[in-house]
Amino acid sequence: MKRKSILKKIHRLRKIWQQTADILDEMLTSEPLMIGTLSEVLRTCGKPNCHCARKPSHRHWTLLTNFEGKRRCQVIRKKDVGNVQRKVDCYRRFRNLLKQMKRLDFQRGAILKELLEERNELYK
Repeated sequence: MKRKSILKKIHRLRKIWQQTADILDEMLTSEPLMIGTLSEVLRTCGKPNCHCARKPSHRHWTLLTNFEGKRRCQVIRKKDVGNVQRKVDCYRRFRNLLKQMKRLDFQRGAILKELLEERNELYK
């Protein structure tokens, strides 16, 4: 019985190692990424006679990032929005892969602790 249990745990460990390797491959082969959040914002232009003076309606894109510990908000040109969005999406995907990797590490540690306890022999 004990041997079967150990073999099952070893099989689960191998499966986790394979999943970890697959995630790592995806993380290392991903496109360039951009850390931050891209948002579409409505603003006023500041001209008193513009229609936006009563209700903000000029649309533009901003990238919110942290730089040297300070928040930074950059206006993104319309022509660059697609490229920036793709890089921000790559960053989000990378973060999700990192979360998956941490979850697998936790599972691997738990299985190894169980194996340690099962394989321990007491001196008689």
